[in-house]
Order: sequence, then C-alpha cells, then structure tokens
Amino acid sequence: MNDEEKLELTKKKLLNISRRCSLVELSRRKIVKNLDFYKEHEEYGRRLKSLPVCLRDQVLRELTSLKFDGAFGDSKPNFEKKLQDFSFLLSSDTKEIDLDGLLSFCPQKYLRGQLWRVLQMIAAEAPNVQSLIINGRNSMANTYILLRNFSLYYTLDRAILESICGLSKLKRLEISIRLMRLCIEHLPKLRLLNPWDFNDFNIPDVFNILKLPSETSSLMNLGVYPTSVSIHQVFPEVRHLTIGWPYRSDTSESSIDTLLHFSKLESISVHPSLKLENILYQLLDRYGSNLRNLSIWSFKFELRMIDVMNRCKNLERLALHRASFFDQPLMPTQTFAELKELMWANPLFENSNYGQHLLHLLLAPKLEKVALILDGETCTDLDVLNEIANLVASGHILRELKSFIIYLDNLRHGQDGILRLFEAITRLVADASAFLPKCTLVVLKPYEEFCLAPIYNSQGEFLGFSYPGTVIDYDFREFGQPNLAKFLFACRAGRQL
Repeated sequence: MNDEEKLELTKKKLLNISRRCSLVELSRRKIVKNLDFYKEHEEYGRRLKSLPVCLRDQVLRELTSLKFDGAFGDSKPNFEKKLQDFSFLLSSDTKEIDLDGLLSFCPQKYLRGQLWRVLQMIAAEAPNVQSLIINGRNSMANTYILLRNFSLYYTLDRAILESICGLSKLKRLEISIRLMRLCIEHLPKLRLLNPWDFNDFNIPDVFNILKLPSETSSLMNLGVYPTSVSIHQVFPEVRHLTIGWPYRSDTSESSIDTLLHFSKLESISVHPSLKLENILYQLLDRYGSNLRNLSIWSFKFELRMIDVMNRCKNLERLALHRASFFDQPLMPTQTFAELKELMWANPLFENSNYGQHLLHLLLAPKLEKVALILDGETCTDLDVLNEIANLVASGHILRELKSFIIYLDNLRHGQDGILRLFEAITRLVADASAFLPKCTLVVLKPYEEFCLAPIYNSQGEFLGFSYPGTVIDYDFREFGQPNLAKFLFACRAGRQL
C-alpha cells in the first residue's frame, strides 16, 4: 500500500470517526456486508461463529434491521439470499429475533409459505429464542411497502401458530392482533405479548378472549373488557392491565369485580367510553398504592386530580389523553412526588382550568420525560405556554428533565393562529434547550406519522416547513429570528443537544 492509498484510507477512517460510529458498529456493518465471504471461506466462517454471543447477536440484529426499500423491486432470489444469511447467523444461543426486516424482502405471494419456513428454521437452529417479533411493520412512508406489510396480518394462520408454539422457551412475542387469542391459549410460558409502550395510545388488546388457557398463564400484560370470568386465577402474573369498554355497553360498577383481584398489578390503562367515574375510583382504590403507571383516555365525566393524587402517591408515569377536569388546580405543595414521565394530550382552552392543571403537573420534582400533544385548534391558551417558558427560564420547574417532546396535531386552521402558537412553542423549546441543565433531547414534530418537510427557494434559502395533508406552508422568517427555523428543524429531527 503506497502513501496515497494510506492517506485515502486514513481519510475514510477519520470520516467514520466524525460520524460518531463505534468500532463495534463499523465491524458488524462490514461483516453483514461481506457475509458471502464468511460463508465461502470455512475458516473465517468458524471464526465468526466463535465470537462471543453478545457480538454475534449484534451482527444478527444488524442483518435483520435491513429493510426492503422498493428500489429494485422484490424477488424470490433476493429473499432467498437474505434467508441464507439469516440462517448462517442463527445459533442455539440466539435469544432475540425481529423478523420485520427479513420479511419485508419476501414477495407477497410467497409470504405465507416463507413465514412458516422461517419459523421452522428458527425452531431447528435457534430453539432457545425467547423474544420474537412478527409485526410486518415498516417505518418507511412508502404506500406500496405499507400495503405489503399490512397484508402480512392476513397470512398468519394456525399452521404458523403451531410453529410458534414449538418455540418452548419463548417469553416475549409481538404479533398480529388476529392471533393473540390463540397465542394466549397455547403459549402458557409467554410473558409479554405485544409489550405495552407508555407513549403509544394504540395499545394492542385481547378484549375478546373466547377460550381461556387450560393451564395458568405467565402473561404479564393483558387487555380485557369487564367480565364475569375470574381471569385473575388464570393470569396471576399480570403487571399491566388495559381495560376497555364496548361502545354499546351499559357498564355497571359490579361488572369490574373480577378485575379487582390481580395481586401484582402496577400499571393500568383505561380506554374510552367509561361513563361512571365510580368505576375508575374503584380501580384506583384497589391498586392505587402500588400503581406505577396510569394511562387515562377520554372520559364521559370530569376527572378530579386530587382524587387521583391521593390514591396514587407512588405514581411514576401518567398519561392523560382528552381528559376533562372538575376540580380547581391544586396547591403547589400538592404534587406527584414520584412522577418521572408525563404525557399530556388535552386541550388548552382559554378561560379553562386545563392549563393550570398542566402547570401543576409540571411542578413534580422528579420529572425526567415530558411529552405534550398540542392541538392546533384547541390550544388557544398561549399564556400557559408562555408561563411554562418563564418557569423553565427561572429554574422553578423541570430541573431533572432529560427529554422534552412536543407533538403538534391538527394544523389546519388560520395562518395567524398557527403563527402565534408557533411563537409560543418556539420560545418554550428555546428556553428548555437553554435553561434545563439535564435535558439532552428536545423534539418538535407532528403527532401523526408524518414529517415536517423543509421548504427552500430557488436560491437554496430556507423558507419554512410544509405539513403533509394540509395546504398550509409556515414561513418561520416572520418570527424575526433568522436562525429559528434551522433550530426548529434540528429539534424536530430529534438531534441530541
């Protein structure tokens, strides 16, 4: 290697360092890119397979994270190549597998048969797998790909379920809702089924269990409707309970009696259509002292925060989505002392007590993560946002905060109102970035699965953002701060500060 080649190689290495890419990350990418070499050269293949389990698992995750991008069309040979690479990296020590990336390469007409084949391969070559994801989800905003993956939900049948049941060590499974009931019936050792995400209000459920397992289940998260069946006897390990009510149901207080006997419950998510507040307080009276997580969806009655606080003194995570409040805001000394995460998705109307309740919740001394979902049509109390910014700048709130996310929803009305809202939000974002000592992540983005698209003029100057699904373009230069738009775009992209 001559000096010029060495210099070029050094430049490439420095470029990788500048991208903050670790040596391990670079290595696993290189290995995945050159798996053919390891398969063709037996000695090198043995060396790869002799790597420590943790490193070999990282290589497998690198491979399975690759997803079909639609650039060259799908083909069976392409999928076969990926499947061979996948099989080469499996071992009896493999504990976690995510099939979403691999299956995205499979042509739709072969998907059912190939999924069964992949599961058989896992059962034979990775029999000790404990976590399996088969969701068919793809983060790409490509309609064709989304349609292909959506149809995956309709390929999962009983034969495939039998293959899953053959994985006797399986403890965590993410799968189509269509097969949840069968998995609960036939996988008694399963502990996590589509694990609940605190920031995800679209919680998978198994409300309509038609047949209970024949033996005691190890499942730790469960979604149910009120029922007369003593389900706590079959699911004694449940930690998180999602409770829903049919929209056309006359819910009575007695209908939840069987839901009041879980001995290990520490997390509750209550879904819409609950009409009787006494039912909520029955649940909180029973579980409140041990409750760590509480997610409340829109109710048909007004919530009394003091009642929630008095019953749930050890609450660490609280999500309020379209809730309304009956009582006046509490005194500053009355706070959730242990609260670490807050998700607020409620209106901020002028001349209402919503904003003051939000301010009070932000006084919690241990808050580390805050997510606000602000609706462009109902967030009219901009004084509250300015007051939050003032309290942040003065050091009175959120001193322990590490993550601050603002989601924007429903940006479809007048330009003037949107601009005033953005002025208040950007001041809040700027103050959070400047004055919160432990905050390393500030994000501003739409609530829906879209992205704010930057707009440039013919000279390459940044003009603002467009919001997909609307015809409104927001010109941030009107704020009078030349660097504000770039700052917002950096925050929206989720860059660490």
